[in-house]
Amino acid sequence: MLLQQSEQLKLLLGSVSPGELFECWIDECRAATLQDPEQGLTMATRLIELMPEIGNPRLMARARSAMCHALSYSGKMKPAIAMSEHAIATAESAGDDHAIAEACLTSVQSHNVLGLRAAALRLALRAGEIFDGLGDNNRSATAIMLAGVVLRMLDRPSEALERFDAAIAVPGINESLAAQLASNRAEAFLDIGHFELAKESFEQALRGFESCNQTFGSAIVEGNLADLASRRGRLPEALSLFLSASKRFRESNDAPESARLEAEAAELFLAIGDAREALKRLPKAIDTLTEAGMHSELLRARMAYGIALGRNGDLGAAFTELGTARDGCLDHGLQNSAARAEALRGGLLLSFGIYEDATGALEHALSLAIQKPARARILLDLSRSFLAGGRTEEAKRVLEEASILIKELGLGNLDAELSATRAGVYRQTGNAEQAREAIANAFTAIESTRGLFSGDRLRAACVGGRSSVYNEAMKLAIDTKDAMLALETSERRSARSLVESIGSSRRAASEDLDLLESDVIATLGVIESAQDNGKDEASINSMRKRLRDLQSAIASKEAVSEQDSANRIEFRFSGDDLLSAVPSGCATISIEIVEQELVCIVVNEGQVELSPCSVSYEAAVSRCRSLMTDIDRAQVRLAIGRDVPAGLNERIEASLGFLGDGILGSVQTIIEQCSRVVLVLPRELSNLPVSAIRVGGEAFVEKCTPVLAPSLTWASRSAAAHNDVREGMLVAGVPDERAPHIADEVEAITQSSQCQSLLGNDVTLDALGGASSNAKVVHLACHAEYAPEDPMGSRLLLGDGWCSARRVSELPLQGASVVLSGCETGYVDGDYSGENFGLIRAVLLAGAHSVIASTWRLSDAYARDVFTTLHSEHTNALDDLPDRLAKLLVESSANGAHPALWGGLFAIGSWT
Repeated sequence: MLLQQSEQLKLLLGSVSPGELFECWIDECRAATLQDPEQGLTMATRLIELMPEIGNPRLMARARSAMCHALSYSGKMKPAIAMSEHAIATAESAGDDHAIAEACLTSVQSHNVLGLRAAALRLALRAGEIFDGLGDNNRSATAIMLAGVVLRMLDRPSEALERFDAAIAVPGINESLAAQLASNRAEAFLDIGHFELAKESFEQALRGFESCNQTFGSAIVEGNLADLASRRGRLPEALSLFLSASKRFRESNDAPESARLEAEAAELFLAIGDAREALKRLPKAIDTLTEAGMHSELLRARMAYGIALGRNGDLGAAFTELGTARDGCLDHGLQNSAARAEALRGGLLLSFGIYEDATGALEHALSLAIQKPARARILLDLSRSFLAGGRTEEAKRVLEEASILIKELGLGNLDAELSATRAGVYRQTGNAEQAREAIANAFTAIESTRGLFSGDRLRAACVGGRSSVYNEAMKLAIDTKDAMLALETSERRSARSLVESIGSSRRAASEDLDLLESDVIATLGVIESAQDNGKDEASINSMRKRLRDLQSAIASKEAVSEQDSANRIEFRFSGDDLLSAVPSGCATISIEIVEQELVCIVVNEGQVELSPCSVSYEAAVSRCRSLMTDIDRAQVRLAIGRDVPAGLNERIEASLGFLGDGILGSVQTIIEQCSRVVLVLPRELSNLPVSAIRVGGEAFVEKCTPVLAPSLTWASRSAAAHNDVREGMLVAGVPDERAPHIADEVEAITQSSQCQSLLGNDVTLDALGGASSNAKVVHLACHAEYAPEDPMGSRLLLGDGWCSARRVSELPLQGASVVLSGCETGYVDGDYSGENFGLIRAVLLAGAHSVIASTWRLSDAYARDVFTTLHSEHTNALDDLPDRLAKLLVESSANGAHPALWGGLFAIGSWT
């Protein structure tokens, strides 16, 4: 603590060197400023008051530098600059180079914040030269780094990179500074559109901060990595990073920054269709941001909350929240943000079919929008609103305005929506051929992004993003009774995520293509943001050149990939190939959502046809949720040896019949003529208990072998991907006091099948990787947990701890048949893009040919009995595992077993 009385100071100075004492106090003052700027300011003020007692110009210069430091961190930039000028002048009069350099370095931040960047750059360069001459490597590198930061602010990122590289080359810098340099270097790479290099530098910075145990620095970098992944269209990766960074900020006691990232994560949940998870996170984030006075972040979070409320069906509260956000933006002079809030309100109204109000809101948004990119998006949505309301001529006029702006600005991420809206105009005017051509153009635009997300996340949650393209295509297919177009649309919606995982893992050329195309998405976003923020044309043209370079690189990579078809990972639709892939006596039924109604797309005996379902998507999802609740209650009763009440049984049976007949009743005749039916289910119906649903009074599994698949394309490629090199079987189990029968399950299967086994602590990921590399069947019995906040963070409990779905996806399972004997191993999170996440997706990404899993909790005693029987006649053939499972489930039902025991089990695979 600084002494309060000059008499005490005199007494102390009689016993110690005054220079040493004040050097210590100045360093203490700077350290305090970093923790509490106001305390630092108080200490610096006292230091300067005491200086006349010392009469040392060098120490006075250092004290004034400490005061500049405290003023700057307290947000008092003009006083900080004035104090820095006094500090530099005092140091110069003292002729002390170290004090001069310290004063220059300290004043860089305040000059930079006030936009005096030329002065800030001069100060940083001067400090760097002096510290270099003094041999102070860490401070020299710090000054060079700050010069790079200023150069970035001056829109000179290439020069900034040179400075950062020079600072990194300074010998002997500490690990924390090296991490800061890597992070700043990553920011400069972002400025010039080199996103993969930015990712590598951010990851290097993250490793450095973690090595130094600097949680705050790690949190900042992880947040940057999350933002980068989001900009590149990699939403699941971004979501995981945002949540992790938010946790780090909480651990660093930075609640406002944690709240900001929670709100970002909520936007991603909305973009992938999970409004419920967004609703859980946003209220607390909004309270924290309000308390912290972070106005722009708060208003953005309110917009997200409004969309989440709307997507959850509470339209009144949604429109109130969006109106509050709009008015708040106007109060703070954020007119473009106000236009965005009003456009989101219009988009939400449009998605719920309230066309007149939607049109009014979008017209109001258009009157508020200043920047051209925002106007282009609003015009496109306004055209859709006119179209949905039957005002075709007005839709055409507004669409043409949008088209001109999109072309002028080069907004490639809107091309697909533009073509789809044009298809809607053609559809309404009876021009089916031109509508089909426009839809083909829209599909091509989506394929150019390889399914990566691009554009405004909240807008996509309102008006559908690329889902709106598929919806328009499906409307055209239904209107024109074009079953082949319906099949193509269904496949394009759902096939992409797993097509590339069949057979062998991706090769380098394919990985390079993915990275390049992620960079295209991010570059388009940078260009749009630059136009929104009124950046100069030179910066925008530089990014456009970067975009052309990326597109040329993609063309070159694709040319190489053409020479090796095994490298090709892009989705190619061939209706004839898919029709011929389904064997005689089998069928594929894809369930699609068309304006909240369900329709079956049936492929059978070389033909494709459309058949409407008798239940809506909303009604089916609602009944499926209530069924899951009733099944949970029944399982609790069964687990404690109690009978299931008659009323509960009646509800379960009624729900199974409602779902089966409502969804598949119209195709019952086809089902009864088939030995195996492959089902492709949409979104939340991905968790439909297909084995147990009743069709025509009988369980589906009693009529044929039901098999789920992510898409018809996946099923056809899986059928062709047999691995004849694999042989034998691996069974692994991790029993504990909650599931003791797992040990019996492993022992019984091992004895009946003469297979390799792993038990307990021996079941590690590495051991599984080695033992499963050649096994044709891999049986894994253990606890599992589904993680709704991060589905690919769902996990299996192995012998050495929990293992996430991401790590499971790294197992060598190409061509293997996998049995996951555990609770909720088959539960998935279906999003609006058709992607399903969770343990099932992880196993399929690892290359599995087929999977057996459970949608709900699985009794370990029942699992022991059914899976021992399943494998008792084990051979090297994979083909009959789904058929044998179907037979065992039918036997369970016939023997009086409750559907809560067996109804959650199902197979994923194809026709063979």
